[in-house]
Parts: sequence; C-alpha cells; structure tokens
Amino acid sequence: MRYLRRAGVVAASGFVLLASCSSGTSAKPQSVTVTQKEFTLSTSSSNVKSGNVTVTVNNSGNLQHELVVFRTDLDEKALPMTADGHKIDEEGSGITHLDPEAEDINPGGSKTITIDLPPGRYVFVCNIEDHYKQGMHSVVTSS
Repeated sequence: MRYLRRAGVVAASGFVLLASCSSGTSAKPQSVTVTQKEFTLSTSSSNVKSGNVTVTVNNSGNLQHELVVFRTDLDEKALPMTADGHKIDEEGSGITHLDPEAEDINPGGSKTITIDLPPGRYVFVCNIEDHYKQGMHSVVTSS
C-alpha cells in the first residue's frame, strides 16, 4: 500500500513537471513607444529584446509624421540621402529598410505596428521631406 502511494505521488509530480515545461511560444512581443513632434523623435527604450517588437507611434505634433526603421551601422545622422537631399534614400548603401512602416500619422493620432528586429542596431526616423534632417531620428539596439 505504501508503495502505491509513493508511485502516485511520483506520477503526479511528473505530470506537474511535464505540464510546467510545455509553456509553448506564446511569449508577448517586446513593446516600444515612439513619440514624435516637430522636430524630435524619442523612444521609450533604446534597447529591446530581439524578435517581434510592437511599436506604438504617437504624434504629439502639429504636422503629419511617419515612422520608418532601418537596420544600419552608419551614424544616425549620416544615412544616405536622395539626390535632392530632402529624404533618406530607402534603398541606399549601408542601410536595410524594414517593413512595415507606420505611415500618415495625423496630429494627435497614433499607429501601432509589429516589426521583426533580429539582434542589431536600428535607426527609427520620420522620413517625410526634411524631417530627418531636422532631428527626427533615434537609435534602438536589439539583442
């Protein structure tokens, strides 16, 4: 009788152990809030966990803005520009453009995107004409 009780306890313990190891991959994505206004762009964190990152972009300015993300090792103030010099060349040398973008964010509005950020260095920018040149950029590193 004592042997059966022990076996039951061991079996139940094994079940609990197995159940606790089967959590799956339902981890919540990392999240970052980006605040934009004329002419600044700030992030709630400059370091994020790699993988799917939920990015909420709030436009607290008076003009329409957008959020574009580039993977790069270039200095955040030295990204390649289009021939007219008003925007970042999204296909330029030394950068990789990531999708999706958060486009057409009206004053007072917000948009949320989920973007895959493997380990690396990223520059978050507003790439509306001349906004980047006026300071709307920030570096985020994922690891």
